[in-house]
Amino acid sequence: MNRFYESVTKSICSTLNIVKVLGHCRSMLNSIAPIEGLFIGKYLHDKHRVVHLADVNSSTERLLDDERPVLGAYHDYLMSPSRPESRIWGTVDEFPGMKSVMGAIVPDRNPVLEMRLRMDGEHMAILGAYAKNKSDVEKLRGPLMDIREPISLCVANQLLTRGLLHPSANGTPGAQGSVLDDAGWGGADGLVWASETMKNLLGQVRRIAGLPSNVLLLGETGTGKNMVARIIHDLSPRRKQPFIHVNCGALTESLVDSELFGHERGAFTGATAARKGLFEQAHQGTIYLDEIGEFPLHMQPRLLQVLESRAVRRVGGKEIIPLDFRLIAATNQNLERMVHEGTFRRDLFYRLMGFVMSIPPLRERQEDIPVLASYLLDAVAARLGIDDYPRIDPNAMAMLCRYAWPGNVREMRAVIERALIMQSGDRLFFEPQPDVVAAQENASGKSLNDGMRDQILATLRETKGRINGPGGAANLLDVNPSTLRSRMKKLSIPFGRHCKAVY
Repeated sequence: MNRFYESVTKSICSTLNIVKVLGHCRSMLNSIAPIEGLFIGKYLHDKHRVVHLADVNSSTERLLDDERPVLGAYHDYLMSPSRPESRIWGTVDEFPGMKSVMGAIVPDRNPVLEMRLRMDGEHMAILGAYAKNKSDVEKLRGPLMDIREPISLCVANQLLTRGLLHPSANGTPGAQGSVLDDAGWGGADGLVWASETMKNLLGQVRRIAGLPSNVLLLGETGTGKNMVARIIHDLSPRRKQPFIHVNCGALTESLVDSELFGHERGAFTGATAARKGLFEQAHQGTIYLDEIGEFPLHMQPRLLQVLESRAVRRVGGKEIIPLDFRLIAATNQNLERMVHEGTFRRDLFYRLMGFVMSIPPLRERQEDIPVLASYLLDAVAARLGIDDYPRIDPNAMAMLCRYAWPGNVREMRAVIERALIMQSGDRLFFEPQPDVVAAQENASGKSLNDGMRDQILATLRETKGRINGPGGAANLLDVNPSTLRSRMKKLSIPFGRHCKAVY
């Protein structure tokens, strides 16, 4: 048991006064990194209001009963089943609507950590911490995660006293168990949104999750089909049972039968022991057939038989094994066209179509791009172990919003990761690298290169070609003059005294 955890636990055992406990935590945390303050808040989702319960900083320690309205995108974020357990924001202005909630406690320029507090696994409240520097806030994340359980006990007492906590309370209605937030990018990108389109989609997810129907997810590559499939499972009654992800495009054609349906000992050369197939492993849980359009045509009758009978017979076996599973399938292909072309069975197609959900590409929900880009930046930085990193420059963010993102979230993640690795300075820009950012056209006919070039040219026309000094292009774009010249050179934008007449 570390000294910090032990000290906080003793403090809670001696008093359940939340202000005294936060004050003790703050004094202990100051030995780890300079901390400005700690606060506790709870979202009353039915009222669309956050109530601040306590605030401890360098000048005051106080109980609060301060309610703040929550509007639009911030409400959707707070209710999101994929909301992370902890997150660091650069400022309270970083997310639309957040300042109106946190601004009364957190100074405008301070980075802030929000951490979910749970009781019996259910979301209960938020513990917030803020400091002057983001690196200091990052240092506080680990120690605060260590004391979440004892702090949660103290906060639960405060909520019960105020009548804000009941045995069935859940800060995220319909969210049962843990919902995957794959910050490691092992195959699912973060499902983060601010748009009405995605809000409606997640409404569908919540409705279908509790039903046994087959689900077919349609969408372009990188739109988040894997994450949606996982959320459906995690919100379903089967959430405590296996979730088996099968990449149909990676199945070895000669071994599809054995991999999916299992085999008995001696069924073929090398079968030295009986083995359960993936369908058996998914018994009482969910089997997710990703890239179902890639499933071998000659094996589709066997798959259809299993889906209809809910039973398998292993390769080399005689016993019929009954199964109970929920099926989710996904594809980025047009299955209906494949049926007409004879490359996908019509009867299997209809069997998969229990409930069809189409996940929109990024170009159709551009209002999600700023929120998603900020989320991916934090997630990529955490994965790379980068504690102190710049925020995205406003002009660069505008450029991201103009781009079509043919690779959707997966492409955005790759672009942000490259920019973060190559970053220098206090703002994050995106260099137009053709090997990373394909020069594909978006709805307005502009590539990322085109967007950056237009922005620079417009600024140069405004400054009559002047780059340096107050009011120069570098100053207006908030970038180092040498960095701007480097970008102009890559984009074939002329500069120098002899070019000023051009602008």
